[in-house]
Amino acid sequence: MGLTMFTLRRCLRILPILGLLCLVVSPASHSKDVRDRIIVERKGYDYAPALLFDHGKYRLYWCAGIAGDYIVHSTSDHLLGPWHAATGKGLYDVSLQPTRSPSDFDGLHTCDPNVIKVGETYYMYFGGAASEGALTAVGVARSSDGVRFERMNGGKPILSAAQTNASYKASKLTYGAGQPAVLFVDPFFYLSITDSTAVGANPVNGAGQFLLRSRDPTFQRDLQELTARGWRGRSPGQHTGEFSYLESFGIDWMYDREGGRIIAATNRLAGQTTLIFLEEHFRVVGAFDFAVQWREGPALLGNSDKTVLPRASCEAIPIVIATANGPDTSPWSWDLAVTDATISTLLGCPGRP
Repeated sequence: MGLTMFTLRRCLRILPILGLLCLVVSPASHSKDVRDRIIVERKGYDYAPALLFDHGKYRLYWCAGIAGDYIVHSTSDHLLGPWHAATGKGLYDVSLQPTRSPSDFDGLHTCDPNVIKVGETYYMYFGGAASEGALTAVGVARSSDGVRFERMNGGKPILSAAQTNASYKASKLTYGAGQPAVLFVDPFFYLSITDSTAVGANPVNGAGQFLLRSRDPTFQRDLQELTARGWRGRSPGQHTGEFSYLESFGIDWMYDREGGRIIAATNRLAGQTTLIFLEEHFRVVGAFDFAVQWREGPALLGNSDKTVLPRASCEAIPIVIATANGPDTSPWSWDLAVTDATISTLLGCPGRP
């Protein structure tokens, strides 16, 4: 059933002083009749999308099964496509691929892209693995055109697994540190990651989000980690993972400048995506579940600087979520899909003139 055929309104009272958060499932300005609509379909597996609206065009990055995990890029004038490589030939460009060297942290796999444009530079944060079974670590690459990226930090990881949970191996929590989500709120880059080896992660399944910030896009200078006691300094590439500010596997997020809040998306329940509103100290002030079919993800569509898309009023926030979707749990059956909705909220917009 297309979204133009019905409207679903649900409201959640968050705090008396904040009012109501409502979900209005209705077509946004970018598309219509969009619910779990497949936009990229090909042989091979596709998952971990990232989605940006950049100078009137859409950019889609994702993890594609080619010869191991490659990060690829596609662009379109319309959310529903057709999607194509920047050259116009074929479906995608290869933005970043494994080095093929077992001595490199990303020798075998590069995956989980999260992209932001700051000034005239695109930064891609990603997870890499040297070999099968190796702990994932986080890297960053940059680009001037948003298509092809070059590694920063000398090709070395910018963050490695904390390994502060002494029993992570016995508990088979051997994923490592990855699934990065980046924001830039001047003067800091903020990076949220999953780390299954951290003492603050869920001891059963390794879920947990850990937050770091730095003025440096490589997070090698003046690195700070969010703890229960506030921000604490860390050595380059290191974190303790002692404090999970949100129990979740990989998230995506964007900054609502008018609302002065962060909107994060997480897939914690089958058939649902949860939108979480965070205030400036990364405390949850609201959350809402709505139906999205997914196998892996999610990604939130924002501007290239990962801010919320333009909206007609303070109350109405356009939301587009991209996920991997497919008929079964095998990644080889997964393609990329989008769902379009509008969030109607009375939380207010202190940043709007």
